[in-house]
Amino acid sequence: MMELLRPHFELARANIEHESRARGHHSRSLKGLGLTPREIEVALWLVQGKTNAEIALVLGIPVRTIEKHVERVLRKLGVEHRAAAAVTVAEIIRA
Repeated sequence: MMELLRPHFELARANIEHESRARGHHSRSLKGLGLTPREIEVALWLVQGKTNAEIALVLGIPVRTIEKHVERVLRKLGVEHRAAAAVTVAEIIRA
């Protein structure tokens, strides 16, 4: 099943990478909050509503690594839940 979904995730990843380049100044804003490039990438996927498993599949890294990235994003943004992190990041990139 996951192999059937992989092309869709790869396309989604390509799209988000394109958006990330187009929104470079927003990445600088997120870096200003202390987020690493990988944490920014994970945070952008949170905005898209992706689960840890989906993000791990797209990025090709273990789910546990994604969990740690999400924990750090939450801490750095000063929020308790991934939904709050997604809203915060969305506000920053849409500003």
